[in-house]
Amino acid sequence: MTFETQIRQNLLAWYDQHRRDLPWRHTTDPYAIWISEVMLQQTRVETVIPYYERWLARFPNVETLAQAPLIAVLQQWEGLGYYTRARQLHCTAHRLQEQGTWPQTAADWQQLPGIGPYSAAAIAAIVLAEPIAAVDGNVRRLICRVFGIDTPDRSTVQRLAQACLDPQRPGDTNQAWMDLGATLCPARRPQCDRCPLVGLCQTRGDRRPIAKPRPTVPLQHRLAIVPWWGDRVGLWPASGRLLGGTWEFPSCEVPDRTVVPTAYLPTFAADFGLTLELGPHLADVNHAYSHRRLRVRAYRAISTTSGYGGQWVSLPQLTAYPMGKLARTLAQALVP
Repeated sequence: MTFETQIRQNLLAWYDQHRRDLPWRHTTDPYAIWISEVMLQQTRVETVIPYYERWLARFPNVETLAQAPLIAVLQQWEGLGYYTRARQLHCTAHRLQEQGTWPQTAADWQQLPGIGPYSAAAIAAIVLAEPIAAVDGNVRRLICRVFGIDTPDRSTVQRLAQACLDPQRPGDTNQAWMDLGATLCPARRPQCDRCPLVGLCQTRGDRRPIAKPRPTVPLQHRLAIVPWWGDRVGLWPASGRLLGGTWEFPSCEVPDRTVVPTAYLPTFAADFGLTLELGPHLADVNHAYSHRRLRVRAYRAISTTSGYGGQWVSLPQLTAYPMGKLARTLAQALVP
C-alpha cells in the first residue's frame, strides 16, 4: 500500500464518522452545489449556512435566479460581502438558462464567471464525480504538514492532493480535507492526538508551510453625509468590484476624524451635486475589508436643493435597497 493510499483510507474512514452535517451535503444538484461553492469563497461555513438556506428558498433553481431582477439578487446577498459574486451568479444564471445544459467537466465550469480552479474542481467532483482534487489554502496547509513541505509550489501540492484522491469518492475526499482543516488541523493549535493522519504526518503539528508575513492593512478615514430632502434621505450608487450594485451614503476620504466637516461641503457639492447645511453628528462606524480598514464619521445634513445625482428615499423604503454592512449600519442609525 502506498503512502498516499494510506492517507486516503485513513482520511475517508475518519470522514465517514465525523463529517460535518452541512445543508449542501444532502444534494448533488448542480445548482445547489454551485451556489454553495460561490458563497463559501472567502466566507466561513457558519456565516454561509443561513444565507444558503434563504437563497434556495427565494431562488430554488437557475430559472428563478435568471428571471429575478438584479436588485432582488443583491438584497438576498446583503451582508455576505464581495458582491461581485452575486452579480456573477445572476449573469451566469442567464447564460446557463440560454444554454439549457450544465457544464460537464471542471474545465467547463471554470469557463463561467466567478469560478476558479478550486471551485470548478470542487463542483465537478461532487456533481460529476470527476476525479479531480480541489486545492485551496486549507488543503495546501494540510498537504504541506502531512508531507513535510516548507515552501511548496502550486503544482507540487496539486500533484500530491491528486495522488491522495480516491477516484471512486472524489467529492468526499475533497470535503474530508476541508473538514479536517476546519476541525482538527487549523492553522493554529492542531489537535494531533485526534487526527486520523497522526501516524503518517511528517510534521506532527509543526507550523507548515512557513507563513509569509502579513501585509499591513491600510487605514482610511472617511467623512459620510446623510443628506435629507424633506422626509427623504439621499442614497448614492456604490461602485467598484466589492460593492457595485448596492447603495450607500455620499462620502469622501479625509485625513482623520478630527477634520472640520464644513470644510468638505464643497467636495460633496462637486462630487454628488449636493448643496448642504450641515447637521448634527450621526455615528462613528469602523469597518474592515480584507484589503483596508475604514473609520467613518457620519453627519446628518439638509439639502437646500432637490437636485441630486443619487436617489431620494423615505426611511421605510431603505430596506428595499441593497447595502453593504457599513451603509446598512448608518441606515439603521436613522431609525428612532
